Amino acid sequence: MLIDRRWQFWAALLLMVVLLSCPLAGCTRTTTTVITATETTTTTITTTVTYTPTPTPTRKPAHHWRWAQTYAKGSDHDLRSRAVARKILEESNGRIVIDVFSGDELGDWFTVYRGVMRGVIDMALNPIPTEYDPRLRVKWMPYLVKDYEEAKRAYSPDGFLYRIFARLLEQQGVKGLAVWAQGLTGVSLKVEPPSPGDPDVPKGLRVRVPLNKAFELGWQRLGYDTIYVPLAETYTALYTGVLDGQTGSGPYQTYTRYRDVQGCYIQYNDYLDAWWFIMNLGLWHSLSREDQRIVQDACLEQSELRFERAAQEDAIYLDKLRAAGIKVIILSEEELERCAAAIRQDVWPQLEELIGKPLLNELRAGLAALEATR
Repeated sequence: MLIDRRWQFWAALLLMVVLLSCPLAGCTRTTTTVITATETTTTTITTTVTYTPTPTPTRKPAHHWRWAQTYAKGSDHDLRSRAVARKILEESNGRIVIDVFSGDELGDWFTVYRGVMRGVIDMALNPIPTEYDPRLRVKWMPYLVKDYEEAKRAYSPDGFLYRIFARLLEQQGVKGLAVWAQGLTGVSLKVEPPSPGDPDVPKGLRVRVPLNKAFELGWQRLGYDTIYVPLAETYTALYTGVLDGQTGSGPYQTYTRYRDVQGCYIQYNDYLDAWWFIMNLGLWHSLSREDQRIVQDACLEQSELRFERAAQEDAIYLDKLRAAGIKVIILSEEELERCAAAIRQDVWPQLEELIGKPLLNELRAGLAALEATR
């Protein structure tokens, strides 16, 4: 009994010494000691002590922002928004925390944009409305670019389209950080038209266009008859024969909405639907240059990835259209050049009243410089 008590005493003493000797930062220590119970018998007691300190409370972030985007949770828009937020958190060492709100949690896309203007929403992935500045209707101009490679260069930070849009956005209190390419569009039709790659050949087909002069004039110049039909009524109009086709959709939209009532899809690349990573301008100016770099680089990284992803999505859904029995026509480089040249020469001057002559001249100069460096 006396020996047992001695063992308990020495074990307790040893445990106390180990605990006191552990550094405050935390340690794991194994201690072995030999205790002689009698003159002829020894007993070894091994004691292992693991000390895990209480985590140091995370300091309050220097910035805590709200980010909005209107697609559902789990969508590519949602996932990429969260990737930007995560990158900014990591690069700022936890100083900038961003909460992402998806699926109209903070309002529809127009409400979100207005919120960024006013500073009640800090950042967003969002389309750009034209209501606050009619010059922003430049975004509807057909054939600003004619393929993803041109788009990537024109919308890079030193590209002419980036500079134009960033300047116009700043005048509204919004910082344009990077572009999100929704995709390039074309036309879907019930039947294949004659000479689809020749803009001078009348197609004899009536297509739906948005209530937008740029779309109307553009598709007329490509040889189609145009009519405005509300988007919600387009499927029915195609089904009943009121329409022969519809414009403003890429391969994804055509496949998911109209594959049952269309027989042909032509990839004209007439329009790039460009959304933007945006930020309240006052908030942007309040940041250090280093934090500005962190924020913009995170957005630009996703912008570059999106250009690649958009092209991949187009290819996937073009294959799906083919599998659904729809004839897919991809215009050659020469045909694209011919269509783009016809639009830029004949339609752009008619849109001068929408955007103003100085902006139209800037577009032409920027496009010429872009093509000169191909």
